[in-house]
Amino acid sequence: MLTTDNYECTWDLYKSIPSVEHEGKSVFEETVEFNARHKSHSLARLVDSRRAKVPVTSMGFSMRTASNC
Repeated sequence: MLTTDNYECTWDLYKSIPSVEHEGKSVFEETVEFNARHKSHSLARLVDSRRAKVPVTSMGFSMRTASNC
């Protein structure tokens, strides 16, 4: 699932790609509609082989890193 919070850098590109299935719509518009119908309830983005949450700080990521998109 693509969300606006995580894929901010690609939205301009997706706005320029026409939908294959819906004439007059862009891939961006389809994605926004999909996200409205299918709400994410995930509590973690990264899990290990035991399905335990892995803090991204262990990989050197931070909120500052995410905002430098």
